Amino acid sequence: MAEETDWLAEGDPLAACGGAEAGTLEAGAVVWARHTSVAELAFVFEPEVVRGEAEDMRIVLQTAIADGLGAIMPSQTAIQFHWPDDIVVNGAKVGE
Repeated sequence: MAEETDWLAEGDPLAACGGAEAGTLEAGAVVWARHTSVAELAFVFEPEVVRGEAEDMRIVLQTAIADGLGAIMPSQTAIQFHWPDDIVVNGAKVGE
């Protein structure tokens, strides 16, 4: 993984999850994959709860993503999430 700043890196987002567990990435890190077939990225969080409870917070993150996208898109844009990790805008998966 090529580090570009202390918190932003290009690489394999799935591998970044392992790096976060191993302690090589800190809270707030963002890792993305540089290809055009899909939008693929990972955010590293360090919640102060056990892992099971942290996984339940996914809906809060999805709400934040929808709010952020909604703030920059036309007012009638449909934003949906398909389990477990797809973002769909106006019926099309983001990145495809």
